[in-house]
Amino acid sequence: MAEGVSALEVMPNVKGMDKILDYLPAPGGQKALLGDLVRVELGPRKVDGWVVGFKDPTVPLGQSVKPITKVLSRGPDSGLVGLATWAAWRWSGHPVHFLAAATPEKRVHSTRPDVTENDVGERAIEIGREIRSCNPGPQLVVGGPNLDPFPWLADLASSIEPGTTLLVLAPNAGYSERLSARFRTRGFSCANLPDQWEIAYLGVRVVVGTRGAAWAPMPRLGAAVVLDAHEDSYTDSRSPTWNAGVLLAERAKRDGCRSFALVPAAFPEFVHASMGVSRLEEFLGSKSRETERGKNLPAGVQSAGEHLGDGAVWRRSWTRAEVVDLGAEDPRNGLLTKVLARVIAEGAFSEKDKLLILFNRVGYARLLACAACKSLVACDKCRSTLIAGSPEELMCPRCGLERPMVCESCGSISLKNLRVGVNRFAEQVALLAKGRRVVELTAKEVSDISGGKVLATGAKTNEKESLGLDRAEIVVGTEAVFSRLRRASIVVIADFDQQLFASRLNSKVEAVSILAKASRAAIGGRLILQTRSPGDEVVSGMLNCDFRDVFERDDRLRQELRLPPYSALAVVSGPGGDDVVSQLREQGRNLEVSGPDHTGRWLIRACGHKDLCDSLSGIIRPVERVRIEVDPLNV
Repeated sequence: MAEGVSALEVMPNVKGMDKILDYLPAPGGQKALLGDLVRVELGPRKVDGWVVGFKDPTVPLGQSVKPITKVLSRGPDSGLVGLATWAAWRWSGHPVHFLAAATPEKRVHSTRPDVTENDVGERAIEIGREIRSCNPGPQLVVGGPNLDPFPWLADLASSIEPGTTLLVLAPNAGYSERLSARFRTRGFSCANLPDQWEIAYLGVRVVVGTRGAAWAPMPRLGAAVVLDAHEDSYTDSRSPTWNAGVLLAERAKRDGCRSFALVPAAFPEFVHASMGVSRLEEFLGSKSRETERGKNLPAGVQSAGEHLGDGAVWRRSWTRAEVVDLGAEDPRNGLLTKVLARVIAEGAFSEKDKLLILFNRVGYARLLACAACKSLVACDKCRSTLIAGSPEELMCPRCGLERPMVCESCGSISLKNLRVGVNRFAEQVALLAKGRRVVELTAKEVSDISGGKVLATGAKTNEKESLGLDRAEIVVGTEAVFSRLRRASIVVIADFDQQLFASRLNSKVEAVSILAKASRAAIGGRLILQTRSPGDEVVSGMLNCDFRDVFERDDRLRQELRLPPYSALAVVSGPGGDDVVSQLREQGRNLEVSGPDHTGRWLIRACGHKDLCDSLSGIIRPVERVRIEVDPLNV
């Protein structure tokens, strides 16, 4: 606790409570630092809370001020406490949510020592100053998915100012673990979050982690990097729907250091986006590996525009794709085309050289019709088409209704599968695999199709030892497979049209993202796309390794429809949504409100995030449940 302070300001971790209360220091000489997690008395009960400030000793205290019961753990420092307040404004949340994200899962009682600068050489100090002096804003780094960013990251870690830390975010835990191991091999002190929170707090050269590591503790931030910054995994699906890339750019701005967003193609929402990137600044190419260590920042990189012009290194950084035209195939074969059937039956696969088949439709059957009356099987509550989550049961993906496999129109129990899900497709693949070990993988379940048993479910699917992937020869799965399986000798996207023609706003961008992941998984092997639209701009872009036309058209569409980044959007839903929308309309600000739609969601549009976030921060939360999504992933 600061010297001369008579009381501490504590924000209790109580849902719906938006107050900061005064407490006396803990008895017994326990010293509380700014951001520490403490236990306090609140009425008849004891709750946890965070120290968010210190009371001026000249300000008189009330008669009923109680002392802190206990100092529980170290927590976010002063910079992160302020950042939590900003994040609560930016994503219409409460600071408590973000303070909890910045607090270690296990109790930490260490006290950070005074920061001393390590002698890393005059050249490193000189380059660090050069990095800070040129373009202080966020910078977009573009490189093909097959390029290894680690040499560039290692140079950056060597170049930042002594006593500071490089913070690197990865899209999944596996990527984060591999990066931290490589940094240690190169001799850098490195902490991998969340498990090594205390090590990061005490000070290391590099901190690596997934989305939550954007709140990593450190004595001083030297530079921040977001790898594969376009990934949806950086956005929290729970409310508040904060984005780690946007948060990290703001944190770097406050700390006066550089932030970088790496993407495998020029995604327009990151060229213009809320991260503040106005144009492409660097290209991460092969020269970053060839230049002398420590001298390739900011020199030694190429302009993205110039490099895309000649395209030599750019093409080598993508796996060349083979396109199978589903329109020219026998429709009775479905997605098991002659090419795919031959690959499954004749391919020489092993536990090391696997076949990966991407089939991004969960469930057993995704579209059913009655074999007797030919009508589609629909939900009698919301009229959405029902799917088969298992061979015995129908379910509605919209309202959650469940009922037996019976046609509502005629009562027939004979239903025809018009569109299979990944469960049924994996079974079809296993029939052609001639005894090979086939594993099906989704975000919720891993199953050994050949052995007929479930290997892992729920959260356990993140445990590598229980996946059984190391012994599999063929893996069939949804997009979740890319975060669990690094390499495959052949990668097949069974139905690329599902990504191309999805009803989501970002369907084309998401399709390119899928191609980038598939290209990275198939380094040195084959990449096969099955589509009924071989002339589509995204497919042509993959064949030419040039997606500029895709993103330019997407950018024009966003301008015409006034979609992000040319506006700021929020979605309001839940029983309290009507009350929130009424308050927004009463404010009289320059907002456009539309809705509700058939699911009860309201769309709020503003010219920029300041207008939108100021409006949302001015509302009084209703008693009824309400969900506010700022920058929704799907509109």
